[in-house]
Amino acid sequence: MVNNKSNNNLKLRQIIDNIVEIVDQSNAQVTHCFRESNQVADFLAKRAARLNQMMILTSFRPLPEMAKGAYFLDKCQLPCIRTKFDKANFFVS
Repeated sequence: MVNNKSNNNLKLRQIIDNIVEIVDQSNAQVTHCFRESNQVADFLAKRAARLNQMMILTSFRPLPEMAKGAYFLDKCQLPCIRTKFDKANFFVS
């Protein structure tokens, strides 16, 4: 919506228009980033949704530990590989 500068969603129209204006003024570029590539933002968004409260973090210190770990991996440009296993099929012999 931001890149195409078109929005048919009336609820989001004003918000998207404001974002488009800010992006244009700052000469920024908006690209999609899979959540695996941006785990800090993904973790903070999930936490905010779960807690249902506004949170403004302006420094590194108040970041939750999980977000700090992902931040350090990003800073070192190391990939973070998410693994998932099926507990029902997990056998220890």
